[in-house]
Amino acid sequence: MLAPVELTEGAGWQRRKLSPGQADALDASEVAQVRQRRADGTCEVKDNALVGTVRLGSGEDTFEVRIRPKVTIRRLLFLLGYAQDRGRWFEDEVQAAEEPDLLPAVAAAFARTASRALAHGVPRGYRQVDAALPVLRGRLRESAQLRQRSGVMFPLEVRYDERTVDTAENRLLLAATRSLLALAGVAPATAQELRRIAAALDGVAEPAHGPVKPPDWVPTRVNAPYHAALRLAETVLRSSSFEREDGETLRVDGFVVKMWEVFEDFVTHAVDEVLTHRGGEVRLQDRTHHLDEDRTLEMCPDLVLYRPEGPGGRMIPAVVLDAKYRLAIRQGARAHVYHQMIAYCARLGARQGWLVYAGSERADGQPGGRGDVIRSRIGGPTPIGLVTYVLDLRLPLAELRARIERIADDMVTPSV
Repeated sequence: MLAPVELTEGAGWQRRKLSPGQADALDASEVAQVRQRRADGTCEVKDNALVGTVRLGSGEDTFEVRIRPKVTIRRLLFLLGYAQDRGRWFEDEVQAAEEPDLLPAVAAAFARTASRALAHGVPRGYRQVDAALPVLRGRLRESAQLRQRSGVMFPLEVRYDERTVDTAENRLLLAATRSLLALAGVAPATAQELRRIAAALDGVAEPAHGPVKPPDWVPTRVNAPYHAALRLAETVLRSSSFEREDGETLRVDGFVVKMWEVFEDFVTHAVDEVLTHRGGEVRLQDRTHHLDEDRTLEMCPDLVLYRPEGPGGRMIPAVVLDAKYRLAIRQGARAHVYHQMIAYCARLGARQGWLVYAGSERADGQPGGRGDVIRSRIGGPTPIGLVTYVLDLRLPLAELRARIERIADDMVTPSV
């Protein structure tokens, strides 16, 4: 196996020495970008805002790509968990500082969380069973009895509920456990704990080979002790693939996290959590609006704040927010983002639009203070206020929370 290729997210173009096979496999994977290949084997490589560990190539040409996030592993786990468990503004006892990379940290966090959850016992549920029995159990399926047993008394076609461990929740936990056990890079102690979890889930249907879609489950008060483990299990399964630019979902041998999704989930859920105490109604990924009258061009802003207005206090869109992980530097690319926000606001009739970026640059793209704000005014019959806000994810949690609260407060007091 070839030596791993190690990159740092957001570090720009990094020079690395790669074999021709490594360069080809890395470029084709879209995990990173490759350019300027030289005769001595060096080339320039840049991440695609994916972090984690991926195994590429085959046979003797197999190698690993390890991309470390800009934020600490501990902070990344906090960001991953916040949208899953709203309102938790503290970094859990995941002890992520002990783990040098994301994969072993997530595996350890999942093993601890799942073990704690299963200490309450393996959750059980009921499944509906149709069977032919010599005695009545549950209720008789009369139509099936007449159709299949016409003129015969026994066996009886019945339907009954059976208590079982083979539930959607347990299938999700087992699928995540098996997925982590199949990956290189999981610490031996963590792997041992994962094997204990798999043994505790005996009787649960094994996941199918190949890509595994997280089983659907419904959060209830009954399965509340398992929520954290189930959310982490979903993260594990979804981090085994990513969507390419052409829309194709690429299965990867490893664990990758899409930082733009992490940032979008964190910002929208954190702002939503604050806005619930400020009045109005918040809709995330609001797909109820279209750009055209024929409703063929769907719009999907990350967050829309509705406020009461007019006779009867009818709820109307007041503010639109979009979370963008990377601040567009090129003027044309930045203009495109603003054009999209103006279209959102104009179509919805919103008076204010927020573009929240991740980073420590100034909102005008120049080096400078953290959290800088640029306010712009778009004239017209209904003026629109545009706010560009750069949010530094590396801030202490208390300050990060204060920035989120400031965004929410400004959203409910538009200044246009």
